[in-house]
Amino acid sequence: MIYWFYRGVAFLVRLLPLPVAYWLGLRICDLFYFLNRRGREAVRDNLRIVFAHQGLVPSNHLLGGCARKTFQYFGKYLADFIRYRKLTPEGVRERVSIQGLEQLDAIRASTRGAILLTAHFG
Repeated sequence: MIYWFYRGVAFLVRLLPLPVAYWLGLRICDLFYFLNRRGREAVRDNLRIVFAHQGLVPSNHLLGGCARKTFQYFGKYLADFIRYRKLTPEGVRERVSIQGLEQLDAIRASTRGAILLTAHFG
């Protein structure tokens, strides 16, 4: 049953505009947040550890809000994963802006090495 649910959602996510696909991912993960007590408590426990490492003791309200947001962000991630797992190189070029590529080309042409850093948003 879960397999067919996933297949149905994946079909919809590929058809819908991205903002609507995100909305769908958020709502589905809201549902899982409220129905999956064990998963919800596991996330809350992990968040307690994260806050404790910062010297903070979060309220139950804050933990609940952060746990729910964690589920929701996972829903957005899944929407992206479903939509973009078959993305072609041309599709990537349409969606990603690369700046400073000429500097990388110059380094690659020389005998020097380089360390590349990228940012991850989302």
